[in-house]
Amino acid sequence: HRHHFLKMIALKLFDKLQDKEMDRYVLAGPRGGEGKSVSRLKEHLHSYVEERTIGSFEGEPEMPDSDLLEELREVIKDYEKTDEKKFLKHLLGEARRSDGMGVLGMEETLKVLRNAQVKTLAVKGDSERSGWICPEDYYLSATQTSCPECGSELRETGDILGHMIWEAVDQSSEVRMIKTDPEDEFSEHDVGALLRFRR
Repeated sequence: HRHHFLKMIALKLFDKLQDKEMDRYVLAGPRGGEGKSVSRLKEHLHSYVEERTIGSFEGEPEMPDSDLLEELREVIKDYEKTDEKKFLKHLLGEARRSDGMGVLGMEETLKVLRNAQVKTLAVKGDSERSGWICPEDYYLSATQTSCPECGSELRETGDILGHMIWEAVDQSSEVRMIKTDPEDEFSEHDVGALLRFRR
């Protein structure tokens, strides 16, 4: 019976993935007399569901909701930390290569953003940077200059990173807010991007 029950749960999870009701999973279940129920459930999971499972924990049905939520938050926090480290390693590796698909720093990132090359914009979460923006066509620049599009004088903005995020969203790029620690190489730059293509 347990075997059949676990297969049914695995099938339900796959259905929810197919219906796009969920795109990430955290599995939780009691330890149980026959060993961990979560590890037994994993044996029945479709590979698509397995790929989208970000973690698991043991939780008993009688546990208070607050305890279950705390366990869930820990799993999500660990996943986000690991995922962010993986992303930054990839971005930094691409940015170091001369023909790589990544850039770091304000000037380089603005350049690729203007050319609609940005696949993923990465912004250090607690950063504030000033820059310049054209009031007519929203051309963004790190330095004071006149707009190459229309010749207007650029106006100073205290939040150029916010404008960059809006521009990326407008181009259907992914935006990642990075909660990096100060020792990380990315924190020297505050902003960077993975590219869709090179020019």
